[in-house]
Amino acid sequence: MEGITLDPTGEFLLTVREDSNEIFKPEVAGGDVADQKKLAKMAGFDATLKSYFDSARPVHEIDYSGLCYDSERKAIWIVSDKARRLFLYDWGTDRVIDSAPFGYSVDGDFKEVEKVEGVAVDPAADRLYVVSDEEARLYVFDLRG
Repeated sequence: MEGITLDPTGEFLLTVREDSNEIFKPEVAGGDVADQKKLAKMAGFDATLKSYFDSARPVHEIDYSGLCYDSERKAIWIVSDKARRLFLYDWGTDRVIDSAPFGYSVDGDFKEVEKVEGVAVDPAADRLYVVSDEEARLYVFDLRG
């Protein structure tokens, strides 16, 4: 397992498994899996995204390296270190709401964040926090605008 967050109801945990690219909702009693979702099968992970991933890395190799629930947006932020991409995902509709390459701009040049392994959100401040394993650095992104 690579990450953990509360589900949108705040009643259950969601965990992410990096090697199988799945989000799991474990059963509280018994340890069974109540539900699981794979990125490539989510609505909104459309032909444009698939062609992007197929050209950079096969879809089956894309991983989840972290996730967190955003109570303001009622959605889950998911990061993929192999795809170097950020996803905003709605668990209830099983839909990727938005997706973007993971990086920032410096003097007009786009810089990718290497090996993103963790993500957290502060909805009140409208900030997203990500950790780069490769760089041993915490990045803070402003979500407004």
